Amino acid sequence: LDPRPCACGRTLPKLRDIQGRATDFLTASDGGRVHALALIYVLRETPGIESFRVVQEAVGSVRVLVVAGDRFAAESERRVVDGVRARLGEGTRVAIERVERLDRERSGKFRYVISRI
Repeated sequence: LDPRPCACGRTLPKLRDIQGRATDFLTASDGGRVHALALIYVLRETPGIESFRVVQEAVGSVRVLVVAGDRFAAESERRVVDGVRARLGEGTRVAIERVERLDRERSGKFRYVISRI
């Protein structure tokens, strides 16, 4: 909230700024922004993935953390890599890391996509 009074004279509270979920976007190799859902759908539809998280720390590179089930195989990995590259650019480096579990944030929310760019 903004503690300063409104120039119009109203005394109701006013907002200083609105912050959204900027980290729910990834940056494609060409610099364009890609909504997280574009990758979430690819991963949700891939056989054998029980849970996942996509982490981007640099343009042109992503890590896909996967809690893999029994059906997760080489074909599943190829599907993930192809799907990510189709959305972020063919030259995108995709590292798939199998993990035992993925923790929630302190808030209790689970983040499927984290952009550190």
